[in-house]
Amino acid sequence: MLRAARLAVLLAAAGIPAFAGSVVFQGVFNEDDDVALLPFSITATDLVTIESYGYAGGTAPGGIIAPEGGFAPNAILFDSSGTEITSNQGGDCAITGADSVTGNCDDPYFQETLAAGSYTLALVEWDNTTTDGFLPNGFNQTGNPGFIRGQRIILRCHHG
Repeated sequence: MLRAARLAVLLAAAGIPAFAGSVVFQGVFNEDDDVALLPFSITATDLVTIESYGYAGGTAPGGIIAPEGGFAPNAILFDSSGTEITSNQGGDCAITGADSVTGNCDDPYFQETLAAGSYTLALVEWDNTTTDGFLPNGFNQTGNPGFIRGQRIILRCHHG
């Protein structure tokens, strides 16, 4: 579960109901094997954008400023049955920012056209993946709380 020093959710208060526009999450992981599960639903087929600002920093919608130096995240999207749809661990400097110290572009970014329905976005640290592509079966780094040592994250979900 996401342990947040501060968790800011724009446009939604608890969980993520159906939303339009952008939703921004901000928080920190206390341990490397932490998993943030962010459920959401959309009411019609739409292009959904998932992007992180936690590694290289930047300004998220709503003017939230993310300083660089956070952990390198992995964003994993699941359908309502818990089956993995897609994931991204960053690395595309043509789309995301580069950290000024490492030069790496480790913020995930992806766009998926999704049908109306319920979804879950899992946010984990780089190198933590699902054990078999099915959310209920967990993640491969569970029980290994010090494999990277992460920090804070800012994540944006957008559609519409």
